[in-house]
Amino acid sequence: FFKQKTAYEIYQCDWSSDVCSSDLLFRERFPSERILLTGTSPTGLERGAALADWTRLVPIDSPLLVRRALRSVRPKQFVVAETELWPELMREALARKIPLSIVNARISDYTQAWYARLGSLFRPIISECRLICVPDEQQRDRYIALGATPDRVHVTGHTKYDVEPKFPGSEKGAECKEALFCGLSEHSRILVLGSVRPEEETWWFAACEEAWRKGLDLRLVVVPRHQERFSYFASALSARGIPFERRSEMSPGEATSEKVLLVDQMRSEEHTSELQSH
Repeated sequence: FFKQKTAYEIYQCDWSSDVCSSDLLFRERFPSERILLTGTSPTGLERGAALADWTRLVPIDSPLLVRRALRSVRPKQFVVAETELWPELMREALARKIPLSIVNARISDYTQAWYARLGSLFRPIISECRLICVPDEQQRDRYIALGATPDRVHVTGHTKYDVEPKFPGSEKGAECKEALFCGLSEHSRILVLGSVRPEEETWWFAACEEAWRKGLDLRLVVVPRHQERFSYFASALSARGIPFERRSEMSPGEATSEKVLLVDQMRSEEHTSELQSH
């Protein structure tokens, strides 16, 4: 997990967008603090490597491994960003008097029922959180129902919307699109399959093929949720005979002439994220 004994701010994130937005905003507010970023996949850690002082995969949530990991650091605080709640890790942090906060806090319909069944495990942890920032009132109600102190739960929106975009303003929409595709016209339309999982592409690929048969100028951007699935989507496109270009095989700043772009580089996400807002 981490071998050098030193004081760090620990961020636990699962999604690459949270790694970028949450860590960047924290860095801007506390520039002198050192940050240890943990995550459950190499994808998120790769995205946040430039924003943190150190990155590590989060330890398995067992008492022995969690205690050994926390003995290796002396964190000032522990911040969880939009991820499943890791009870042993969070409980051990609280036992060591480490302030615990949750940002972009979200409980899905599925996990709400699961947390409710295990209320005796999660309620003591949630009730001790110093700060819980949620995106909306529904999430606030869910955390309070789980045991959070009401005056510690605040609706703050999502930090991903607090980061200044690379292409700000609607007038930059064309610039954003042309950074990915060439030969665009006023009739061109771009569809972004963002954070797509295996098998979710089946319906979308069929719909795009139908649009192309009808002569529509439709461009497709495929952004896999996990980098280990890049090859899967490349194979899925090839199996259907759909010409495409991989972002990793293009030069910096180059736009593709193909109708389909497979984003297989995490650092290219900022362009596709901007597309979804234009």
